[in-house]
Amino acid sequence: MTAYGSDVVEGNGQGDFLNTSVIRYAEVLLIYAEASNEVSGPTPDAIEAVKKVRDRAGLTTPTSLSKDLFRELVWKERWHELCFESITWFDMVRLRKAFNSITGGFDNFVGHTVLS
Repeated sequence: MTAYGSDVVEGNGQGDFLNTSVIRYAEVLLIYAEASNEVSGPTPDAIEAVKKVRDRAGLTTPTSLSKDLFRELVWKERWHELCFESITWFDMVRLRKAFNSITGGFDNFVGHTVLS
């Protein structure tokens, strides 16, 4: 069997294609928006990056936000856009926050409880 130009025995874990990371364009845009916001606040380019992701989903994007509100907008967008791609856990660890779907805000990850 040949895969990606090399002989591979199926199931032996030695193929180059088994450990390939996939980063979607939406994730790249949101990474850029978050990093840009941390450096110089919500610049027009950072807002445009988030707008591209939200436009595809048919959502409007606020254009005048403070640095803190824009940061949270990007976090929420990452939470919704990337929720089924095994990325949310790493955001929770990185931010030490968890999205609370009841309040629509972020709670501290440490000590977070789920109400039933």
